Amino acid sequence: MAMRMREGWEPPYPLTKAEFGPDVSRICVALIGVQSRDGLGLLPDEALLDEENGPTQVDCAEYVDAFDYKNRFWIAYWTNAEKFDAWRHDGAMRRWLADPARLSGRSGYWLETFSIARDDFETIFGTENPAGVSCAAARMTPNDRTHGYWGSMRDRIPNSLNDTFVSPLGNKLQRSTARDTFGKRWRVRAPSNLCYIRSGQDYAHCGPEQRQTYVDEIAPVLKSGMDFLRDNPEETGCCSLRFAEVVGPNGAKTEQTFGLGYFLSLGNLEDWSSTHRTHLVIFSKWQQMYRKYNFILELRTWHEVAILRDRTEFEYINCHPETGLLPFFDAEEFPPGVKSE
Repeated sequence: MAMRMREGWEPPYPLTKAEFGPDVSRICVALIGVQSRDGLGLLPDEALLDEENGPTQVDCAEYVDAFDYKNRFWIAYWTNAEKFDAWRHDGAMRRWLADPARLSGRSGYWLETFSIARDDFETIFGTENPAGVSCAAARMTPNDRTHGYWGSMRDRIPNSLNDTFVSPLGNKLQRSTARDTFGKRWRVRAPSNLCYIRSGQDYAHCGPEQRQTYVDEIAPVLKSGMDFLRDNPEETGCCSLRFAEVVGPNGAKTEQTFGLGYFLSLGNLEDWSSTHRTHLVIFSKWQQMYRKYNFILELRTWHEVAILRDRTEFEYINCHPETGLLPFFDAEEFPPGVKSE
């Protein structure tokens, strides 16, 4: 377990922390994806997210995975757990995914949902501009002191005071037996204490000089690090890594990217970030950019990290067998039209 922040610690540069009101006890997330090698085919109607129990915030993104499948997906956030549960179990999106038609054709679909206890979550920003679920935060508090040292990510998670977040599977990720997934529905049983991270970059607001620095010096090593995590799950404990570009209305390109990953545990994420050459290069380049511009960056960066306990569902419909968590953990096939409990 990482050391707590030492007394008198002053961070090298200011960061901002998002804080939620007392009425928010859980933060709920749904990832709804579609994949195909030859175009995305049938997409869920975005109106299926815009209903009575719909989310507080929705982002849309695209990426091409290691097997040349194009994926488009929506990241939907709720700060009302009752609305999330109603949407997840009885909403129009659930019915759309349960349609037997989803099992035919050349597209696959995936739904990953989790409900996070507020004290198992943290998010922090390089500026005071919210992103992700923090668009629904009660306030953005500048000059947070729990950053700038190894272990600060853990220190920002309140439950780390009395929990080390160890995986019941240890710290070594192992592949399951290969599964026949096309034309079928699979439900993966993820272990407790899985660690979720979404880490974003927005260079749309940069002036020409800082934008060029980011594009030339930061973006290439960031992409290299994300590819390493994606391609080396057993070494890193990273079960899934999607490095994606945010897309606007009608699929318009943006200058926003993010890495979204699941690690076997927070410890696996910490090990990679503090010791592995691919992250140390990224970290070094960030520090050089901060110093070059006197710690005043136009680039907007942020991340959110959560410990996932027992309120998770990972479902894959007609997907290729390397999608998401399919290569790992226990799983069961379930018949068309059957809903998760």
